[in-house]
Amino acid sequence: LNLAPLSSFGGDTESKAIFAQASYTPDMLDDRLEFTVGGRYTRDEKTFWSSSFPEKGDKDFDNDSWLLSVNYQFTDDMMGYARVSTGYKAGGFSPRAAVLSTFEPEEALAWELGFKAEWLDNRVRTNVALFHTTYDDLQISQFLADSSGSAAVIVNAGEATFQGVEVELAAVLTENLTV
Repeated sequence: LNLAPLSSFGGDTESKAIFAQASYTPDMLDDRLEFTVGGRYTRDEKTFWSSSFPEKGDKDFDNDSWLLSVNYQFTDDMMGYARVSTGYKAGGFSPRAAVLSTFEPEEALAWELGFKAEWLDNRVRTNVALFHTTYDDLQISQFLADSSGSAAVIVNAGEATFQGVEVELAAVLTENLTV
């Protein structure tokens, strides 16, 4: 009984993307307001083979992602911002599955609101952000076990939401010590 059969697998991935981003500062509010817009088109082509099964995998994925952002410089040392963007992670093949197993792309919609400041002659820096990200077709690794053995495969889990607060504080205490 061979409990650890020898298997090999491989494939090719080719990813191409084009990205553009532009910012605009209107002639109002002392040039402290800035708008940014960005876009990205991605095309991923993937092939896959395994010695565990005869068929080969071949899938292509396309995605358009975008970004909208606005920031306001309250003072030379304090800036607030708001951002909304989309993101993408290509789908593909689960190499350790017993049969040809595919998963779909993961997409995300992210919202962020933040504040950045430097204090005490730039010796203290604070960054605070509130974030909320919603995923569609979240990719997760799933453990499968049956009478033929076990495998870890990548599957789409559906929707998920991650949200929270991030706080960063850095202080220069001496010339040689930053906390």
